[in-house]
Amino acid sequence: MPRPVSLTDAIELARKCGLLDDGALRQFLSRTKRDGFGELTPEAFFAQMVADELLTPFQARQLTEGRWRGLVLGNYHLQARIGKGGMGQVFRGEHVRLRRPVAIKVLNTDLADDAVAIARLQREARATATLDHPNIVKVFDIDAEHAPPYLVMEYVDGLSLQAIVALTGTLCVEATALCGRQIASGLAHAAAAGLVHRDIKPANLLLDRLGLVKILDLGIVLLREDAARLTLTSDGQSSLLGTVDYLAPEQALDSHRVDGRADIYALGGTLYFLLAGHPPFDDVVPHHRLARKQTSEPEPIHRLRPDVPEEFSAVIARMLARDPADRYQSALDVTDALAAWAVPVTGFPEDLFAQVPGQEWSGVHPALAKSSVIGYSPSRRHGHLRANGSDIHATLAVMLTAEVSPADLALSLADTAPSTALTLPPTMTKRMPKRRMEAAPPSRRWLGGLVALTCLLIAILGIAILLASGAFAARRAGVVPSSEILRAVAPVPN
Repeated sequence: MPRPVSLTDAIELARKCGLLDDGALRQFLSRTKRDGFGELTPEAFFAQMVADELLTPFQARQLTEGRWRGLVLGNYHLQARIGKGGMGQVFRGEHVRLRRPVAIKVLNTDLADDAVAIARLQREARATATLDHPNIVKVFDIDAEHAPPYLVMEYVDGLSLQAIVALTGTLCVEATALCGRQIASGLAHAAAAGLVHRDIKPANLLLDRLGLVKILDLGIVLLREDAARLTLTSDGQSSLLGTVDYLAPEQALDSHRVDGRADIYALGGTLYFLLAGHPPFDDVVPHHRLARKQTSEPEPIHRLRPDVPEEFSAVIARMLARDPADRYQSALDVTDALAAWAVPVTGFPEDLFAQVPGQEWSGVHPALAKSSVIGYSPSRRHGHLRANGSDIHATLAVMLTAEVSPADLALSLADTAPSTALTLPPTMTKRMPKRRMEAAPPSRRWLGGLVALTCLLIAILGIAILLASGAFAARRAGVVPSSEILRAVAPVPN
C-alpha cells in the first residue's frame, strides 16, 4: 500500500496490520475524537498511538511509510529491528498471548524460495534445539512454510561484543577472560553434542546486562550428519564458510572437514579483537588476510597492549596456532587456561552499557568516559584510532561519528561481520583522518635517518663556507677582525 496521505488511510492501515484488536482501536479513535484530534495527519496519528503505547516507534515508522505487511508473523508481533545479516534480518518481537519477548530471524524476501537458505534455517533450529546451555541462545519455534520463513529465538537484552568494542573501546584482561571462559564453556557443550559452530566471531556473541555471554547464529553449524549440499556451491565446488577475519587456516581450505579446534581458533581471534580493537590479521584485502593465516603468526597481543600479561598473551597465541595440533585440543582446556584471569572486575558489565549512546548514561561521550573495565593502552599501530584510551579499528571509530542516531548505530553493529565492516561507505571515507595505514619498515626508517643526517652535514658545511668567505672579504676591504684588535690591545706578558 502507498504511503498514507489522510487520516482515513492511516486508520485503514491500523486495521489491516493486525497489531491491534478492533476493541483497542475503537477506544483509541473515540478518545482522540473526544480530545479534538479528529483532523490528525497520518504521522501525528501514529505518533499518538506510540505515546499511548499501542505501537512501538518501529511499527509506527513502518505504517507511516505504508508498509503494513509482515508486522505480524503467526503468534508474534514485530516490535523493532535489532540486526541485519546476509541471509535476513533479526527483530525483537513479542508472543501475542504470552507477552514473552523473543528475537525473530526472518529470511530476506529474495531467499524465501531458496531451498538451501531454508534448509540452513531449519538446520540452525534443529541444531540449537538439541542444546541446553546458559551460554547458547535457545530456539523456541520455526515456521519454514511461512512466506518468508522465520525462526523464533530467545531474546537477549544486550549487545554483541562487536558493538561493545565499537561503542566503548577495548576491554581489560579480566573482562576479556570472563567473556572468553563463558564462550568456551558453550563451545564445549556444543562439541559434546557433535557440533562445530564454524562462525564464532564478536558479532555472533551477545553480552547481556548481567554479564552473561551467549552464542548465537548456528546457521552454518557442522553436524555429524552434515549434508554436503549445504556446503557446496551450485557448480559442486566447496564454498568458503565462515568470516575471513576469524576462521581457522584449515577452515579456509576445507570448510566441511574441521573439528572443534577451528572454533577454538575463532575464539582466540575474538579475544584478540576484544583486547586490540581489530582482528589478528587486519590487512585491507581479504585474500591477503587468508594468505597470512597460512604462512605467519599474528603479532603477540602483549606487544600491542603492554598491560596484558605475557602468560595471558601466550594463551591467546596458542589458540591462534596455525597447526590445529598446536592449539588447545578441547574447549574445556581453554576454560581451564583462562580461569586464572576470569575474576570479577568492578564495573563489568554495567560500566560498558552505561557508555552506550541512547542508554541512561551521564551524557559524557563514550570516547571521553573512563572505567576499570575498559583497557587503557598506548597506541602502537598506525591506522587505528582511540576510544576510551584504547585501540579501536579506524572503521569502527568512523562509524561512531557517522550521522545516524545512537540507537540505530548500536543495532547496525549488532550483526555486522568485521570482514564486511572493513569496507567504508563512500560518504564515510571523507571523514577518515589522512594517516598512514602501516608503519614504515625498518629499512625505510634507516634510509630516512641517513638522509636527514646528510642534510644536516650539508647545512653545517654551508654555514662554515659562508663564515670563511665573509672573513676573507673583510680582510680585502681593510677591515680588521675584532679578534685581532683584542690581541693588539692585550698587555704583553713579562
